Amino acid sequence: MVNLSDIGWKSRLGRASLGLGSEVAIPFLLMVVFGAFVMGMFSLTLPIPDLLQPDSAGYLEFSPKRTLGYPLILAAVAHFDPSFRTLPFLQMLTLILSAAALIEACNRLYPAGIVWIFVGLVGLLNPFLWRYTMMIMTDSIYASLCMLALASFFMAILHRSRGTAWLIMTGTLIGIAISVRPSAYAILIAICIGTAFWKARVVQAFAALAAPALGCVLALSTWNWAERGIFGTQLAGGIEIIGNVALLIPADLPGKNHEIAAQIAADLTPLSSPLATSPASIGNARDYYWVSYETLGPVRDQIIEKLTNVVLDRAVTNGETLNTTSTSLRVNELAWDITKDTIVTRPLAYFRSAVIHFIALWTLPIISTHQEDTHVRSMLCDAGFLCEGSGVAVRVFVPHFFGLTKDVVMTAAMLLSIALPFVIAQRK
Repeated sequence: MVNLSDIGWKSRLGRASLGLGSEVAIPFLLMVVFGAFVMGMFSLTLPIPDLLQPDSAGYLEFSPKRTLGYPLILAAVAHFDPSFRTLPFLQMLTLILSAAALIEACNRLYPAGIVWIFVGLVGLLNPFLWRYTMMIMTDSIYASLCMLALASFFMAILHRSRGTAWLIMTGTLIGIAISVRPSAYAILIAICIGTAFWKARVVQAFAALAAPALGCVLALSTWNWAERGIFGTQLAGGIEIIGNVALLIPADLPGKNHEIAAQIAADLTPLSSPLATSPASIGNARDYYWVSYETLGPVRDQIIEKLTNVVLDRAVTNGETLNTTSTSLRVNELAWDITKDTIVTRPLAYFRSAVIHFIALWTLPIISTHQEDTHVRSMLCDAGFLCEGSGVAVRVFVPHFFGLTKDVVMTAAMLLSIALPFVIAQRK
């Protein structure tokens, strides 16, 4: 009988010879097969979401509020398929292949094929990943690019003595990811910190990684400057982030925007005042998450409409005539000012909000009981949001035990991911 440990199965399910001098990456191939099966089952059993979402128009129209990466991808697809019927399948295929590449890179770095395949399969079993592939939204392509960037960086770590090409590829992929979604700056910062693994060659490694990423950002900003007069990847920083701090804006915000902030705070009092009690409790944290999550879009749009009126009124007072781009620039600047003042005035409240949403991104909170569903609906409806007949987020009702188990497992995964760099460093 053949002992599996003798052939390295327990430590290395990685490559199998075909007898032709070539090698097949087993984790990669199995992840492609499993991923295709999972995505196929989702497509057959779950209701397919609408291709067009509220934000889709901005990408299709090359809105200055959006970065250029995803609009360019859509334009390329539209050249061959104006109906975009093939887009979900292309996004699905990209997601599967990128997940398989990441699993293969993980296995090359730390051989444990069975473990990595299981981890990858569990990741793809998240139905939200499948839903994103079916929409004209950046989420799926962005996730794929991030996974490819991580896979490339892991290969660079594996080949540190001669891994410059992998670092350049990593930086390029992150640059493309930034062009799709600006939150990839966080990935760039994290991976740049990871160049500490190169020790004596850290400066060269940092340069090889950062140069292509920043080059991509510079190219996007230069194009926007030439075409729109905006030196930046997009015109949405302040416009987007003010929605994230909307419930924190105080009525007595100091500074030149005091009056505007007081009006915004007064408008949002029906939403924010129920959250002011017991701010440290877990129940209050869940309420804060659901209120801020469900109302983000409407609240942001409401604030931007108010700020736009303020900007236009000021322009009339000063005898100025603003075009659409100039108006958006000033609204964006005003939104940034209010956001920064709010964070400076209420740093602990902002930190708490960030922690709540960070944990939520990992644990994927669900409203799993009818009691909580009724509570959240009444809380939102009392504030004038999401009453009967309005759209609400997908809610899954499951036994409390399963919901609790999910929270424990996902929290453990979050803590393990935070510990992973320290483990790698200790193991040299």
